[in-house]
Amino acid sequence: MTGLIAAFKEEVGGVLSDLRGATISRQGDATFHRGLHKGKHDLVVAISGAGMQRAMETSEHLIREFRPSLLLSTGTCGGISADLKTGNLVIPHSVQYLSMHQADPLPFPAVAMDAELGQRLILARHRCGILGREGLLLTTDRIVRTTAEKRAIMDIPEITAVDMESAAIASAAEEQGVPFGIVRAVADPAWENLIVDYELILKGKSTATPLDVLGYLATHPWQLAAFVKDVKRVFHASAVLKTYYRSFFEQQAMYA
Repeated sequence: MTGLIAAFKEEVGGVLSDLRGATISRQGDATFHRGLHKGKHDLVVAISGAGMQRAMETSEHLIREFRPSLLLSTGTCGGISADLKTGNLVIPHSVQYLSMHQADPLPFPAVAMDAELGQRLILARHRCGILGREGLLLTTDRIVRTTAEKRAIMDIPEITAVDMESAAIASAAEEQGVPFGIVRAVADPAWENLIVDYELILKGKSTATPLDVLGYLATHPWQLAAFVKDVKRVFHASAVLKTYYRSFFEQQAMYA
């Protein structure tokens, strides 16, 4: 059985649409969708909410209750490599926590992905013709919103992209001896700012309601176009991930 963990349901809506006979369970803020991918592969898709703490708790519950043979951190990420475009897939060889607040921005060592699994993940990306990169993914303690913030970390060796969950998921998987990988679709590229303040929309919650979004846009109406653009990016990323996981699970069946 495979476990996927994403922060938000919208990021993996395409994958969820491929689940057959899915059952839903909850633990705290997290939601777990278990079914058969395309009616064949046993799959749990967990929606954790944003941030490392929620990702850690979701990972620990998924590993303990579902006992996956491999665990994948998935969803979207922010591009840091200048050549990454929206919809490209980042499959890093390692992940490292980056503090945006501390004097030492890299307080912990990088965690390496399972090498054999990483090769299978990359092969699946090649099979479905989606462009992307390998390298280092950084997990940050807040959203990296501006091009200035992105430029400030571009010189970190082999950096590709940033997210807010993968380092926690990697730590939980490493501790429990579960093979772990990362497949993240780029939402915002390195040369663009994130205009909308999603942390203000979330206000510390695991997910935003339509009322949260409407309330924010009512006080920031000039950001409506940017919000619509971001929504389109997430739906594009979801479609890319749907295509990718079809390729990955078909490949798994070939070599089973």
